[in-house]
Amino acid sequence: MAPTNPKVMIAPPRLNLRRAASYQGEKGPSSSTSSRFNFNHLIFSPPPSPGLPALVPRPRKSSTAPRPSRVLRLLVWITGFRVDEQYEMVGQNLLPKIPAPITLTDRHGKSRWTVSIPPTSKFPLSIKEYSDICTKCQEVAAHVRELRGQSPLSPQASQDYYHEDPYFMDVREAEKKGIFLGIEDKKRSIATETQGHLVGQRKDGLADMETCRTSLTFVLESSDAGLGTTLMMLWTAYGLAQKEKRAFFIEDSRWAYGQYTDMFKSSPVQDCKPPPRHQMLPCPRNAKHLVVSAATAREIFGNNFNAEYENTKRTDINRERPIYDLARVGYEALFRLNNDDQPYVNNRVKELKEKASVPKGNYNDGTIVGVHVRQGDLHPLEYQYNGAYIPLDLYAQKSQELIEERHNYSTPLGGEDIVAKQHSFMVVASDNPDVYEADEFKDAVRAQEQIKLAGKQPEEAVKTDKWVMHKFVDEAFGWEGGFFASMFWNLGRTTFGTDDNAQEAQEPSADTVRLRGLVGRAYVMDLAVLGGASDTVICTMSAMGCRLLAVMMGWDKAMTAGNWVNIDGSFMWTVQVLAPLIYGKLIPKSESEDDIFGEMGLLQDISGPLSQQLSQLSTVSQVGVVVVGLLFTSVFLNILKQILLKNPNEPPVVFHWFPVIGSTITYGMDPPRFFHENRQKYGDIFTFILLGKKTTVYVGPAGNEFILNGKLKDVNAEEIYTVLTTPVFGKDVVYDCPNSKLMEQKKFMKIALTTQAFQSYVPIIADEVTNYFKRSPDFKANSGIVNISKSMAQITIFTASHSLQGAEIRNKFDESLADLYHDLDMGFSPVNFMLHWAPLPWNKRRDYAQKTIAKIYMDTIKERRAAGKSDSQDIMWHLMNSTYKNGVQIPDHEVAHMMIALLMAGQHSSSSTSSWIMLRLASRPDIHEALYREQVENLGADLPPLTYEDLAKLPLNQAIIKETLRLHAPIHSILRAVKSPMPVPGTKFVVPTSHQLLAAAGVSATDPSYFPEPNLWEPTRWNKDSPLAPRITKSVEDEEKIDYGYGLVSKGANSPYLPFGAGRHRCIGEQFANVQLQTIVAMVVREFKLRNVDGSDKVIGTDYASLFSRPLEPANIYWERREQ
Repeated sequence: MAPTNPKVMIAPPRLNLRRAASYQGEKGPSSSTSSRFNFNHLIFSPPPSPGLPALVPRPRKSSTAPRPSRVLRLLVWITGFRVDEQYEMVGQNLLPKIPAPITLTDRHGKSRWTVSIPPTSKFPLSIKEYSDICTKCQEVAAHVRELRGQSPLSPQASQDYYHEDPYFMDVREAEKKGIFLGIEDKKRSIATETQGHLVGQRKDGLADMETCRTSLTFVLESSDAGLGTTLMMLWTAYGLAQKEKRAFFIEDSRWAYGQYTDMFKSSPVQDCKPPPRHQMLPCPRNAKHLVVSAATAREIFGNNFNAEYENTKRTDINRERPIYDLARVGYEALFRLNNDDQPYVNNRVKELKEKASVPKGNYNDGTIVGVHVRQGDLHPLEYQYNGAYIPLDLYAQKSQELIEERHNYSTPLGGEDIVAKQHSFMVVASDNPDVYEADEFKDAVRAQEQIKLAGKQPEEAVKTDKWVMHKFVDEAFGWEGGFFASMFWNLGRTTFGTDDNAQEAQEPSADTVRLRGLVGRAYVMDLAVLGGASDTVICTMSAMGCRLLAVMMGWDKAMTAGNWVNIDGSFMWTVQVLAPLIYGKLIPKSESEDDIFGEMGLLQDISGPLSQQLSQLSTVSQVGVVVVGLLFTSVFLNILKQILLKNPNEPPVVFHWFPVIGSTITYGMDPPRFFHENRQKYGDIFTFILLGKKTTVYVGPAGNEFILNGKLKDVNAEEIYTVLTTPVFGKDVVYDCPNSKLMEQKKFMKIALTTQAFQSYVPIIADEVTNYFKRSPDFKANSGIVNISKSMAQITIFTASHSLQGAEIRNKFDESLADLYHDLDMGFSPVNFMLHWAPLPWNKRRDYAQKTIAKIYMDTIKERRAAGKSDSQDIMWHLMNSTYKNGVQIPDHEVAHMMIALLMAGQHSSSSTSSWIMLRLASRPDIHEALYREQVENLGADLPPLTYEDLAKLPLNQAIIKETLRLHAPIHSILRAVKSPMPVPGTKFVVPTSHQLLAAAGVSATDPSYFPEPNLWEPTRWNKDSPLAPRITKSVEDEEKIDYGYGLVSKGANSPYLPFGAGRHRCIGEQFANVQLQTIVAMVVREFKLRNVDGSDKVIGTDYASLFSRPLEPANIYWERREQ
């Protein structure tokens, strides 16, 4: 078929006849599809002339007679002969001299398009040329659709990554149809086959090989000096090529780091030869032979790529798993260092693992913590640090936490593995040489020492004669501060510039390429050692090297096991390297600008008629209508979401009308009732919305075990409660410190909770109770009415301070100071989960109380240190002389704050529980008198002074405590943050990290399956022969014990009766609380007879305004002194 005379229309340079953007206050086009482009230059062809045929043929009159052309085509079709269609290129007589898309029309006026790359073009094309082609391809493709009478692509088609443009003609197909004049010329064909330097093709035998049917060629060229982004795109492109069954080649003739094989071994050799270079196109996606470079990365790895490969059904890290797998395929095939560096890396990894290995007879090897620190011209994503760098002490602190977490309880018996800790260490890699010399890493090991980036080493000053002219010597410079692009581009040059694009000014010398190659080799060897030797890696998501390390570690190790640790904000791993940070989310540019603005325009079109109606109303009415409309819309959408978007793999969600508020109000009014009602509707596990947060409740013994005994890697208490406890207790204690430090603090405080200590506490508590009743104005008469909650709050603070902290501290407490502790206790209001910072009245009282009480403790500590010794060996003296495992002595402010925490632990729950006991006894005078008779019968009619041993002789007294704690658990809800997805055993449910967990031990304590007539307060049920006896097969005392770092406690949480919690956060004051409550009850029974004011057997309701279930105020009862 003879080729026709080509007439071609190319996309000319874009012209904008409006004023420039800078004069109009506008930005330039945000993307190649921006609506700011003018397409008139493509829509209207030049006027018809003898040399330029019309773009669209003139219409002819219709005829009923069959046309000769149609008859001829019918005959040809019947005989089986095929005639190729002939195409003409419209608009010009010659092919363009620059790479550009061109529009074609056949003799029937049907248009198609392809891309023309002249034989004179050097391969690979420049970054700008590739970028221009992609932009023009979109314009020409849209124009051809218009010529074909087609509407613009639908949103679904335009977002389809594998959408094939039916009007695109691949270059090879265009050649067969004779579009490119002279393309069959062998000289041109040979020229276009040998340009560039391709890695992955055979060095010989190409002539006998077939050309690849499809291929993807990755061009190693970027204006970005960094190597990490290029490697991530390279790996992902290789994975994509394998997915699409394309041959894969690498082009490195213009790579800033030299030849690819200087750093890595060759990529896998293909069993076909590369196509002619003019057939390698940057667009469209369905081209037979794709070329990918930094200029086309958005085209290949942009929004549509994410939409195609992200697992949109997941909201956790598994959303990125398919893309991660593509990059992992590329890593496994391509990350093979050269023959000089790979042996060194292998030996280095072996050395580090041997350093971490422990002698035979020990339990676990040490932990190697890899630390990747990127500084230089890259700054963190996290807002508070994005103007500087992540502080080095955060890396070191996180490393220590990980080692503590891994080895604190890693022995077979759950103990601390000291030997493993001694063999644990950090391996550091950084672009800043000064990092290695920092105090935080003084005991760390360099990842590799084969190639080091030098810091600044100024020459020693030489004494010279100041009167003689000497040659000027410039100061030496190095990589201090980290990797900077300007430094990289000026390596090996005689003059030093500051332009990051200085690499385009001149061809790099051999020395420049050698120096750049050393920088690149050092970088990849650092990654290879960290990825190969580290048990866990700490890094920052802002650094691409950090994300590369996640790929190198493998999914199971990095993500599933949680050994890839990002300390730069709460961002998940992503391959995305082109997205700006908007509102804390990585959003591709086209979505953040074009799509969002487009949606805003749509909303404006819809709201136009409504705005006209609103304009006729008054301002107040307008605001009211808008508020009501927004409220109704939010409720409607919220209901639709609950009905249509149920996730079968997550627990059912409690129905609620309002978003954000959810079930917060119904839960807050009566949590136990809320739990029981929804348990009947949804089962033991369900989710409700608490102040905008999805909160998954799991009740029953299995739920207690699942949540309270959860592993540290899965659940976290500190994140939930620190906003409440830190303003109350103070900084650096309890939940304002790492879990390992908290365990040490609990161990320090348990020194005051021994049996010997309890023996001394009982007389102290008994005397405090007796003295309180003597001096309190509420008990001066022989009978009266008293608000028992207020009295019990004061009694518990006095007894706890005297017994736990000594007479010296107790003497500084009076009734007003007891009220301060009550103000501290009110800081645990649930609203403070969100408003702990707000200047609310109770928060002001909380802060004043904390400062006042802390000052009392600090003054006492200073007095004791000034004296140099103390006659009392109480808990404060013990804390003042204690040191953490790392050798640091407990600071004085931590001692003071721990003293507050200890007293609160011994007061807040005891205060509410003792109040409930008195209210219950007032409603059951028969039980009250039985308690008195028990003391007379078992201790003697004269009721001698109470001792610790006497408490064991009063079983009913003990049962009173148990039964009250069963019905009035001090804490009705125990929350945990979810750190990794948690499958629920025996169900299909998985609790994602976007949820928080809630355990409600009180629900099982009122379950008739375990406690007959569960809502009846009957202390005698704790007798073994009682018909109401609990149906508990295994008591807490019989369970296996474990040491979390502060002494043995019951390991299991699979019990229906857990008044003091379970797991590592179980209350350490459990035994003290029992001793304190039993003593207080025994002394009150000796002194008074109690009953309700109205003589009824009713009990006042519960106040759930605090986290602790205390009686409503005023909790008045009638008291009467016993006759002595």
